[in-house]
Amino acid sequence: MTAEPEIILDAEIVPDHEVLPDVVHPRYLVTQHTMLGPGELPPLADARPAWRDADFRLSQEDKDDLSEPDLAPTTLANRKSSVRAFEAWCAAQDPPRLAYPCTTATYTAYGLHLIRLGKQGEYVPDSVAAIMSRIRSWHPADHRPDPTTFRGRLRLWRKQWAANGGEVQRSAAVTIDYNLRIIGAIDDSTNIGKRDAFLCALAYANLHREMELVS
Repeated sequence: MTAEPEIILDAEIVPDHEVLPDVVHPRYLVTQHTMLGPGELPPLADARPAWRDADFRLSQEDKDDLSEPDLAPTTLANRKSSVRAFEAWCAAQDPPRLAYPCTTATYTAYGLHLIRLGKQGEYVPDSVAAIMSRIRSWHPADHRPDPTTFRGRLRLWRKQWAANGGEVQRSAAVTIDYNLRIIGAIDDSTNIGKRDAFLCALAYANLHREMELVS
């Protein structure tokens, strides 16, 4: 009869009244952007980049450069007008709503408010779309509201508006005589001038619409 091998345990006896510590399992952070190689584990959920104070600092020269407007004057004026109206609407609600940064619910409610005004004749769909785009662009990138629900209602209203005879206002067509005057006024000694003259002739021949900001 073969004897069973001895099993030696290296352990510590714990009294009954002592509570063993909980086992802490690592938590990993996985998103749709995670890419892992063979045998590689995802990053820990509580891991943070080793940023230091200097990594968040800009010089005064940098701040001065950032203070200069990077949008055209007409674009800035339109954005300020849309933002002021949005801020006034938020302040007038009961209770007041936070305009900056606003929640998706606030953004959607304001969009529906503009659509209702549009149905009364105050706005057209393109105007409401432009206003809401300016308000969203005004927000910092990581706090911009989700426009999905608003855009869905806007698309529905646009279809109803078009079915009821609504038309987008278009610029008047340029006649051949006026188009020749435009081409004649272009300085075609420069590359930009040659481009502009060609586009004017091409747009007229193909019945294209063209709109550009004028410096």
